[in-house]
Amino acid sequence: MITIYKAPDEFVVKLYQWSCADFRREIEEGFPLLRGVENRTSYGLVGLMESLPKDKQFAFASFLLQRFHQRAIEILGEKRVTIEQPILEQWNQIFQVINHREQERLQRERTLGPLLKGKEKAAIVRRVRQELHEPYCVWPRTGFYSGMSFEVVKGGFRIVTRLAPDFKGVKFYYEHSIQNKEMEYYDKNMTFYCDRLSLYTWLGISQLTTWTNLRAGDIEPVVSHIVRLCRHFIEGVGSLLDDSYLSA
Repeated sequence: MITIYKAPDEFVVKLYQWSCADFRREIEEGFPLLRGVENRTSYGLVGLMESLPKDKQFAFASFLLQRFHQRAIEILGEKRVTIEQPILEQWNQIFQVINHREQERLQRERTLGPLLKGKEKAAIVRRVRQELHEPYCVWPRTGFYSGMSFEVVKGGFRIVTRLAPDFKGVKFYYEHSIQNKEMEYYDKNMTFYCDRLSLYTWLGISQLTTWTNLRAGDIEPVVSHIVRLCRHFIEGVGSLLDDSYLSA
């Protein structure tokens, strides 16, 4: 679910409506953001959606979105979307089938070089930092995520993006938080705080947006895609923020 600790109902609804519009855009444009996240969830979801007629794609998107935006659904009094059982069964079995999307990836891996091991994935963070830098954003020099996070200020808000290479495994993930500008970490005095926001969470797919089994040849396309995702969220959701929310 979307993790919203403190935010007014107006923002909760706006975020849901923005997410709905974003999923519709993904469908209309052929899933450009989902395709750029290399893992079995993306392969399976895109393959499933492409097998459905457009009206059922929109219905399944609504079903996923409602799962993760439950507070907005309650505020709006929106009726829950029901999905045909065969489609649900396909969704529940996506990890048990290697579809053509995943087969294409397995074929490409032969040309992408060795797997990125441990700290080699930090090269992705370094390259993102070269693309996203001052004055657009600031990379704090201190704190728990120093060197692995950057911040963009929008009015009275701070949008924090954390990049997380899995140094002991095969994963790399990212996420955003939004908080009132003067606060660094969550505490009871914060007037606004949303956390663990990423492509998969705002679209209602999963709690983490994760790349898996990355190889040396993946570094540049993954960097480019992370930069694209970050700008998409920061500018899109950043436009929904209003300083009046900080006095709620």
